[in-house]
Amino acid sequence: MDHYARNFKRNGIEDNRDLLWYGKLEQHRYYSSHDKEVQEGTKKQGHQRMASRCISR
Repeated sequence: MDHYARNFKRNGIEDNRDLLWYGKLEQHRYYSSHDKEVQEGTKKQGHQRMASRCISR
């Protein structure tokens, strides 16, 4: 995360302590009516995990 922080190239952002970040791990996938899998009546097999992260300076 230190390298990621330096890539902002802003004064005052030197390492990961200068960033506010949030991570989320979802255990299930939720489909909408627009998803290809729903329209075709199929869905992906196996684990439905997804990781997301939101980073702010």
